[in-house]
Amino acid sequence: MRGAMRPLPLALLFLLACSSSASDEEGDVVRYSPAASPLVADVPLAPFDAAAVAQARDACSLESGDVDPPTSGEDLAHKLTGAWLQCAPSTGGFRAMQLMTNGQFAVLEDDGAGGLVAARGFERTGHWELRGYSKQLERSAAPDALWYLDLYCGSCGASGSPVLEKNPRRLIGHRWGGMGTWSPIR
Repeated sequence: MRGAMRPLPLALLFLLACSSSASDEEGDVVRYSPAASPLVADVPLAPFDAAAVAQARDACSLESGDVDPPTSGEDLAHKLTGAWLQCAPSTGGFRAMQLMTNGQFAVLEDDGAGGLVAARGFERTGHWELRGYSKQLERSAAPDALWYLDLYCGSCGASGSPVLEKNPRRLIGHRWGGMGTWSPIR
C-alpha cells in the first residue's frame, strides 16, 4: 500500500536509561538532538534490496542477545542511527524506519520487489530526538536518566521504550505493550 497515509504505531514508544554528554535543556526536559549536533556514523540508508530485507528478517528469529546499555545520550543516538525493520509489524503501522545522523527520520516502504525505499513527503518523514528525565520526571542528564526517543512527522508523533541488544543487534520493546522487536537493515 505504497503512498497511503498510516498513523505511527504505538510500537514506536521507546524509553531507555542512560546519560547524556551532548544535551540541551529546554523547558522541563533535557534534550539530545542530532539535528543540533549531527552524528558521524557510517550506517547504510535506504534504498535496500530484497536480500538486505531478508537478512534483517532472519535476524528476528535469533536467540536474544546481551543488553547493550548506552553510556550517554550521544551514545544512544549513535546506537539508534540507521535503518530498522519491525519483526512483526503492528496493524495500521509501518514495518520499517530509518533514523539519520542529521536528526531526520523516514518511514521505509515496499519498493514492489521485496526491498525498501525511504518514504517522501510531510506525512511519512520528519525528525527525531531524545529527551532525558529523572525518575521523578524532572529534566536530567544524570547517569540514571531515562531517555525517550521522540519521532515527529506531519501528522504524527511517537515516543517510547526499547532495550538495545548486541549479538544480535536488535531493538527490543520491554515496557509498554505493542512495541515489538526491530532488527537493523544493512
